Order: sequence, then C-alpha cells, then structure tokens
Amino acid sequence: MWLPKKLREVADQGPWLLLGLAVGVAFVLSATVEKISKLKVIVDEAILSGVIPHSSAKQSLAYWLFLVLVGLAIACIFLALMYLTAEAQRRKTLQDFDERKGMAYRTLQGMMRAAYRIRTQTYPAIQGPQRNKTFDRIHLQYEIDKDFNAVVKRRYAVRALAQPLHFWQQSFRVRDAAPPAEYFVNIDFRVRDPTGRTEIVYLPTENDGRAKAVSLYFLPRIEVGEAAREIEISYQWPEMCKSLVEKGEETFNFNYDSLERVGEVFLDIYLEPGTGGNLQMEISGPMHPTAKIDLTVNAQNGWPGFRYSVHDAPAGPQVRHSVLAKWRKA
Repeated sequence: MWLPKKLREVADQGPWLLLGLAVGVAFVLSATVEKISKLKVIVDEAILSGVIPHSSAKQSLAYWLFLVLVGLAIACIFLALMYLTAEAQRRKTLQDFDERKGMAYRTLQGMMRAAYRIRTQTYPAIQGPQRNKTFDRIHLQYEIDKDFNAVVKRRYAVRALAQPLHFWQQSFRVRDAAPPAEYFVNIDFRVRDPTGRTEIVYLPTENDGRAKAVSLYFLPRIEVGEAAREIEISYQWPEMCKSLVEKGEETFNFNYDSLERVGEVFLDIYLEPGTGGNLQMEISGPMHPTAKIDLTVNAQNGWPGFRYSVHDAPAGPQVRHSVLAKWRKA
C-alpha cells in the first residue's frame, strides 16, 4: 500500500509511542470543546438525535458508556496506526529481500563467469567437446513420488585416456510443467565419490530456472591408466514429472561423449504406488542393438518401475538415449 512520506515516518515508530500518540490525539480533540463533559454533551446529542424519545424527560448517555465509546475511538486510532506500522515494515522487508536477492544473483553470475574464464585459461587444450574420457558404466535413476516430485541420481564410472582429466561439464534441464528452481540449494544438488576415496567439487556455469550446468573438478585429477573413478550426481526437483499427469507422458533422455564403447548403460524409472495411475515405458530414441526395457522393483523402497538397458553401448560424441514414459489412469 502506498503511504505519504509523513505517514511512513509515523508508521516507523514503535507501538507504545503510537498508542501514546493516539491517546494524545483523543485528549486534544476533547480539549477543543473546553471540557470532557462538554464533549460528552456533544456525543450525547449526536447519538440521541437518532433515538426517538419515549418521554419528554431529557436523555443522556451514562458516563461509563461515554468512556467506552471514547476508548473504542482511541482503540480504532491505535489499530490504524499499528496497521500503518506493519505495512511499512512489510514493505521495508520486501525491499530489503529484493535487494539481497538481486545482490546474490549478480554475485552468482559473476562467479560463474569467472569460473568459466579460469577453466578455459587453465585448460585451453581441452576446451569444447571433452574428447579425453570414456565410461565403463552409466546408471541413471528417477524416483517419482505420488506428487510427481522426483529424486534423480546419476552415477558414472569414468576413465581418462589421452591425458589427465581435470574436470567434466554436466548440464540438465526440466520441462515447462515443472516449477523453476532459483538456486542449486533449492534442489539439494550434490556431487560425490560414492567410494569416499576422492573428492569432487563443482562450480555452477548456468543457473536458469529450469536449466542448470556445472563444471565438476576431480580432486585429485583422474590420471591416464587409473581405474575408473566413481561419480554420483544427485538432486531432487519438486513436481519435476508433473507433465506425466498433465499431458500423460514425459520423455527422459540423455547423451554422453565417450572415446570407447560403454560397457553398461541403465536408466531406471520408479513410480510410487498411489498416484491413481500406472506407468508404461517405450524406447523413443535411437534403437541401439542391445537396447531393451524390463520391469523392475526398487530394492530400497519397493516401488515398481522399468529399466532401460544397453550393453556394449556405442562410443562417440553426443551418443543419445531416450525413452518415453506414459502415465495412464487406473
């Protein structure tokens, strides 16, 4: 609500000062008619002018009723001033929040630009498509609950080939049916080595509402000839799969860049019972020679689902896998 400057200054004061001000205003009004008794006469006449007398006797308000009415008037003034205080504080809080939010966004954008420039300057030989790695295994998993929120886990076993592997760029996005997520912390984004032997840190390089990207840095770097290193990326996105119920289907796809053939590629999709419908799944992308879809059950929570699997998957840049999940009412 817009308030004049003077009223905003008054509204910024404490409630007890406002109460005192209200009482003062009431007595100032009383003083203008010389005496409280004279004010009472005026109030009597004002109220009783609408009352049809039942006798010729003079009628007037009892003092207790008069005091009650004065108290109500003071209370109304006090409540109005309290409302002005709350409104001013609310507006100031929103303004401060917007300013902090804007500063956080600009800071994050600056960090992402700096991270990108540092990465490209430090490792100029491996800019562009990272043709320096291969995967032994890729396993993606989606757990979709009854509200169509999704917990996503991506697990990779990656090796370095021609030269040590310092970092790896990863990106993901969600459909328009899913609500946007402001920051990585809002989706509980995490990266780790599930074996606990090494560390992985990340720097955001894209942070749009429905599209995120990070640079993963291996600590220490993955050396040529080193056994495949395990990497797990996880996040949970509220209503990520809402298009299943709104449109009846959702496409799950991913791609990779691998210099050698990938031993195993899995994509598991589980749906919590109780959604009022059933899940079906079919291959919608390239038909790789060993690709198939099987029924499966989540070992941790018992949810039913489907597994898309490919053994001895193709090597190459941007190798694509895609399945179409359909939700049908029971």
